[in-house]
Amino acid sequence: MLIVSAGSTSTPSGGDGSAGAQNGGSQEPLPPGWEMRIDPHGRPYYVDHNTRTTTWERPTPLPPGSVSEH
Repeated sequence: MLIVSAGSTSTPSGGDGSAGAQNGGSQEPLPPGWEMRIDPHGRPYYVDHNTRTTTWERPTPLPPGSVSEH
């Protein structure tokens, strides 16, 4: 898993973030505080606004009834 700080120059970034609504529709919802974005090459990446990090791998949702650390 690749996690990059949101302020790093190697962070995948692109556009205005409006691509977050394009999550395929059939996948589980993202955990609270997460957003999917599309980089300039059309690749999806995920932003964790809780920790201000990004990853290329889709995060798994929290199991029902679990407690968030935030």
